[in-house]
Amino acid sequence: MLAYNKEFIGGELDIRKSFADLGATIAENFKVKLPKIGTSFLQKLK
Repeated sequence: MLAYNKEFIGGELDIRKSFADLGATIAENFKVKLPKIGTSFLQKLK
């Protein structure tokens, strides 16, 4: 996965267990109800 933000310094994310992690991250970013499956990695992007 490739993520971009002009404020990112760069680095690697851990290997995710499920594509559902992406959905959980998007949900957390937009402050909507988190899905039942998936783990957000939003904090690792900040």
